[in-house]
Amino acid sequence: YGAGKPRLERGVLLSLSLAGSRYQKGGGRLKITELTSFGNKNFALNFWAQQQTDTARKKPEIPASTIFQQVVYGAALRKKSFNQLDLMARLEAVRRFFRSDRPMVSSRTTLWRVVPKMNKAKLRKAIEKAYFGAKEMGLLNEQLPSGRQLRVGALDGSQCGVISFTCVDVLGSVDVLLDLEVWEGPGKELPTAGRLLRRCVQTYGRGFVELLLGDGAYITQNMIRQCREQVGCHLLVKTQEVETLNILKDARALFDAPKGALGPIEYEKGTDAERGVSYEVWAAGGFAFEGVTDRLKVARVREVALKGKK
Repeated sequence: YGAGKPRLERGVLLSLSLAGSRYQKGGGRLKITELTSFGNKNFALNFWAQQQTDTARKKPEIPASTIFQQVVYGAALRKKSFNQLDLMARLEAVRRFFRSDRPMVSSRTTLWRVVPKMNKAKLRKAIEKAYFGAKEMGLLNEQLPSGRQLRVGALDGSQCGVISFTCVDVLGSVDVLLDLEVWEGPGKELPTAGRLLRRCVQTYGRGFVELLLGDGAYITQNMIRQCREQVGCHLLVKTQEVETLNILKDARALFDAPKGALGPIEYEKGTDAERGVSYEVWAAGGFAFEGVTDRLKVARVREVALKGKK
């Protein structure tokens, strides 16, 4: 609990975001033709675009394949909303790329109407192929300072306009979205996350990640047990809600006691020059959690910005 792993940059809507600066030109500019070449070479993007259908329109003026590509390319180009996709689609170069004679490729109104009605099974199949393509390219592992490599995922809730959903990413050289599930209503994040993880296991297999990251909402016996028994991974939760969780209160008492008074603890301190912080870490295992057979481990992390760093 406390300050943990730095927040990692993620693609906004779909999983075909670019790896670091590998495909950036001078000044961070990227030609959409280069993005198309990359997508087709590594992910057969045009093929998967042609597979897409929707139930929102009987006689579509704009093909579902065009809307699919507009969203994918927009996400890769860091467009964070349908409004930004709309504005991008009005540029002459973009209209020419899509061979559109309209004032825009497709408007935000069209996107809001069509995207939720696209065939989800076909969309998930495209994402599945993108995942295995990135895996074959060796892009889906996080390397620890020791040199050990881990398959790390992140589980989190988010919003797109008024739509709330939970998504699972795999974090590596690029972050790849595996799947998402829309909430059935307010406050339904936990049951939604459970369904989503079950589907990920069905699609990608047990152990598709070794470590799953989440926030304080996921410290529940059902989620911990699902990760250990069904997903086959460890759950790592970052939270500052010390006063609401007895396990964290017990850990704080152990860490604050005179050395060794209440039991053995692990302690490390150092400097992370890349992130510009010094840190201290206290950790101990053996904590019980109601309804969970395995004993849990708790760590407290304190970070201080180095002088001259923000």
